[in-house]
Amino acid sequence: CGLGLLAVLIQSVEKLNENADLLLVLSLGVLASVISPQFYLQGIEKMSRMAVVNLSVRFAFVPLVFLLVQDVGDVYIAALIQSLSLLVAAMLNLLGVLKASELIWVPPSLGRVGASLKKTATLFVSNAAISLYTNSSTVILGFVASEASVGAFVAAYTLIKAALGLM
Repeated sequence: CGLGLLAVLIQSVEKLNENADLLLVLSLGVLASVISPQFYLQGIEKMSRMAVVNLSVRFAFVPLVFLLVQDVGDVYIAALIQSLSLLVAAMLNLLGVLKASELIWVPPSLGRVGASLKKTATLFVSNAAISLYTNSSTVILGFVASEASVGAFVAAYTLIKAALGLM
């Protein structure tokens, strides 16, 4: 659904169309978040196992950035390395959960899916609104400001988030 929406937006918005290849490479990160068992591991309070896998995979991929990314033209390679690291970590975490036989697959019924969506619609809409509000600043800025300005904003915002994370 999200990939379909992205395809429509790429075709409709010129600035997104200019970066279509990059957006599609980065959409692998979205796939990673879909297959990640993070929600499950949070629920059973076993996030340490996932954190170790995530950090290990990211450290393993860091040398690829230094070896393969040489200049601004390598942005696609950098994006692919980041997306693949997320995807590999998600797959390893999912395999770890499946190997430990912690999950039992129960095919969902349409009625149960509808009931779950109805029960959680308010939570979903509020979380989606918060996510849209907090993550859309960069996109909106990209439409009205230069790439250098957006880069400076993202760098500063990343530092702020890191500092808040320490607190």
